[in-house]
Amino acid sequence: MSSAGSSPSVRILDPDNYKARVVAMFDGRSSSYDTNSVFHPRLAAGTVDRANLQPGERVLDLASGTGLCALDAAQRVGPKGSVLGVDLTDTMLAVARKKAEQQGLRNVRFEVGDVDALALPPGGFDAALCSNGMLYFQDIAGALCQVVRWLRRGGRLVFNTPVAPMFKATSVLHQLVQEHHGLPLVDAGMPLADPPTVRALLLASGFAAAEVTVTEEVHNAMGAATPEEYAEKMWRMNTMHAIAPLRSVLSEQQVEALRQPFLDAAAELANINIRDSRY
Repeated sequence: MSSAGSSPSVRILDPDNYKARVVAMFDGRSSSYDTNSVFHPRLAAGTVDRANLQPGERVLDLASGTGLCALDAAQRVGPKGSVLGVDLTDTMLAVARKKAEQQGLRNVRFEVGDVDALALPPGGFDAALCSNGMLYFQDIAGALCQVVRWLRRGGRLVFNTPVAPMFKATSVLHQLVQEHHGLPLVDAGMPLADPPTVRALLLASGFAAAEVTVTEEVHNAMGAATPEEYAEKMWRMNTMHAIAPLRSVLSEQQVEALRQPFLDAAAELANINIRDSRY
């Protein structure tokens, strides 16, 4: 997708180090992932709810992270069911394993793995889940084709993905980059931001049916106590994000020159919206 004008939008996926950046990003977030935002647990719970899991079912949780989906799923499928959680980042999975042990769950296991290279049995799962992770896949279409192969006939995939703009402050930064450097960046959620595109992608990957539901959630996604704290958090997230790393298209000096204008605008945005907490 393109922004105004004829220049193509920029979404950097450097094949040489993209996955390493994803691992590094989530490695740094593993200790606080469950607590620094209200929307991760909420999205995971909604994903599992929509899967309508039944006792005894076999579940695959992709981009499992700290196990928010997998642990919930393990409770629902019961001791006769099983759950496999897969993620690139072992420090995230370490948190998931600890929680599984604390909850006494023996029907769930977590493995480090790349969705592009998983050796899983065809038809080995009744359901596949992915919460807030599909947008990080380097080859989304290829991953969906693999999921079709791993699911039994009649199995289902349930995942969520953000629409654009993922955060209002991200649009602020993109506007600054456009104004100062003439580069139209895309939001992190753009590859799956359009429901008809998602539906078509699922059908093209081999799914027999595709239901796409759009919901809007309004909250302080970053859990910031003040507008200034929110602005700082959004700066760190947007300048270090693995999907569209700003430093891949701008020099360090160019990025730093955008810092204060962004902080000022993002803090003002948060202050305007502080009563409804939609940051």
